[in-house]
Amino acid sequence: MILLALLMMASNAYGQNTPTAPPPTHPLDRIAVIGASVSWGYGTHVPLQRERYTHRELVNLADVLEATLVDEYDLAHHQADLLFFRSPMTSGPMLAQGAHAAAPTIVIGLDYLFWYGYGHAGVEGEKHTGTDSRLALLEEGLATLEAFNCPVVISDFPDMSPAIGRVLRASQVPSPETLTALNERLHVWATEHDNIIVIPLAALTSRLQRNEGFDIEEINYPAGSTSALLQADALHPTTEGDIALVQMILRGIDNTTEQVGEDDYHRDIELIRSRLEATAREQATPPPSPQPAGED
Repeated sequence: MILLALLMMASNAYGQNTPTAPPPTHPLDRIAVIGASVSWGYGTHVPLQRERYTHRELVNLADVLEATLVDEYDLAHHQADLLFFRSPMTSGPMLAQGAHAAAPTIVIGLDYLFWYGYGHAGVEGEKHTGTDSRLALLEEGLATLEAFNCPVVISDFPDMSPAIGRVLRASQVPSPETLTALNERLHVWATEHDNIIVIPLAALTSRLQRNEGFDIEEINYPAGSTSALLQADALHPTTEGDIALVQMILRGIDNTTEQVGEDDYHRDIELIRSRLEATAREQATPPPSPQPAGED
């Protein structure tokens, strides 16, 4: 009996000292956003009415993402390079390393690969000579994402040729044949990596350029919505466009990751607009106080 009691005490002590397994990490616990001008927030703002004028507070894709997520999820890292086009071979690794250092549970790089397909220069800085040089540059971009074990959200390559003469030069835009080759390679690579989620930006952009309507599940954008979603430069989304893109991103994650569901993010566009406006008001510099008459 004494021996049995000692064995039971030892068993209980072992159970108390054995560390329990950590709870599973939710994919949205530590979000990293990396990319180029869309992620940076080029041209996106929220209008705030002042007494005598309308102030336009700049917002970016990360702000829209935070306004869409439920409150317990926050961004762990946001870094975007407005000048990514100058040197993707420098900007890409820098952004990827910064995100990796943040130990993210998911990486959102919607426009991260854009300048690995578009732009003037190839891997060694030489001018692009055609499909092969652009595919070689894309391989460099894909390689920077292979360090991540967590889910990584990217998009395919849209046809942005309507932006030629506005913010793009013809030499920066791949030919239709090259664009097809880039997307084929991207999708093959994605199927070889279980953690990659590809947002179909090419199909959405095509519909926008034709000013056609489209649906994001139950959300309907009627024909004629292009000017509300795409800036006049024909390249960058408006703030409303960012809201639509974030819905595509989160629903894409929702549809491919069992741990993420409808309770993790807002699907009501009006509510998201309201939350984003609240964020903009918090970030905005207060208007100057009026000075009494006669004071300089």
